Amino acid sequence: MDISVRNFGTIAKADVKIGGLTVIAGENDTGKSTVGKILFSLVKASARYEEDLKEDKEYKIVSLAEKIYFTIRRNVNLNRTPLLRELYHPRKFYDQIRIYQEEAIYERKSGLVTLVENNDIDHKTYRYIDSILDEIREVYNEDEDRKSIIAKAVKKAFYSEFKGEIFPKGKPHVKLCSVNIKDGRSELINIQWNKEGISTFDYFDDLGFEDATFVDTPSIIQFHNFTDIAKTLFDVSNSIGGFTVPLHIKDLSTKIKESIYTYNLFDNVHHINHNLSNTYKGRLYYDKNSSEFLLDRGNYKVNSSNVASGIKSLGIFDILVQSGHASHNSLLILDEPEINLHPKWQIEYARNIIELIKLGANIIVTTHSPYILEALKGFCNKNLLNHHFYLAQKNEDASQLIEVTNNIEHAINELSLPLFQLNEELYDDF
Repeated sequence: MDISVRNFGTIAKADVKIGGLTVIAGENDTGKSTVGKILFSLVKASARYEEDLKEDKEYKIVSLAEKIYFTIRRNVNLNRTPLLRELYHPRKFYDQIRIYQEEAIYERKSGLVTLVENNDIDHKTYRYIDSILDEIREVYNEDEDRKSIIAKAVKKAFYSEFKGEIFPKGKPHVKLCSVNIKDGRSELINIQWNKEGISTFDYFDDLGFEDATFVDTPSIIQFHNFTDIAKTLFDVSNSIGGFTVPLHIKDLSTKIKESIYTYNLFDNVHHINHNLSNTYKGRLYYDKNSSEFLLDRGNYKVNSSNVASGIKSLGIFDILVQSGHASHNSLLILDEPEINLHPKWQIEYARNIIELIKLGANIIVTTHSPYILEALKGFCNKNLLNHHFYLAQKNEDASQLIEVTNNIEHAINELSLPLFQLNEELYDDF
């Protein structure tokens, strides 16, 4: 699969192949994480299609049912007629429609006739409510507009991840930015933005991933309770306000906490979990009774507050592997996994990434560590695995991704340059 990005955030141009292992190296603020966040947003939006369709219909129907309810309440004392309150209560009305469909609407229409006969409502009010019931029927039975629902989900997902800052800053001459994804010769998605928002949205087919996971900070272990009460900007209700977090943070927190239900169900990854446990000398897991993450070291357990960040980093990766979030039909995005890791553990992390690739996983790694970069490249060559390496280079205030799969020496030199410069400075002083 190929993703082409133009004028998106700090990226002026990027053409990246996805499948097997994809590595994007470069210094800070070169847009390394952008490609991963774009794909994460698109996969999550596509996966949410059925749920969003249901939410969209529910919102429309409940809004219409509220109009009926409040109209009747103004004309009839519902405190004295609890059965009438039950019949037209918006939420209960929606639940009845889901179960009984046309029968639920017919029952309400019959109730209207009774209200007219009892002179509780006049004929004008009757016609108004009856027309809303017809509108509810149309909404429930309307054809599923898959493209518009996915477009809405994509818009929300991108806003959650990028807060609407898609256009490059300080470049008024840029009129369009775009994301185009192809699978061979078949176009899957084409999106273009102008200054007002999405100007073109072509969704031809799914990306082929059932799910995506974006991992960028081990601190999620510490503030997981906060993410439980926080919402994401992906949710419609967030327009009301309250605490919000990016979609990928909420998604990761949910997955590592719900891992207790899928723990050790996948036999083919046991050797990877064994390798990781040997590295950080234990097993990190979520304890539902205490609502805390604990490090189990056999004879004793340690609360995650007293666990090193490097162990948390490896532990999160371990949990995701054990709970099946690095399979052949999902996309795992590891954003700078070397953070908080000693070079020795960076190499072990890379070794286990390669073990997942051998099992058919699809992984994107962004890094500014020469250890991670060289280890991943060496292990890929050794095992003859499908891989693609890119270097994000910044030119003034924009960056470009250059493929370096066949020769990563330039990328290694770029990442190691500060050390060379430091040595020269110290040598000159000496």
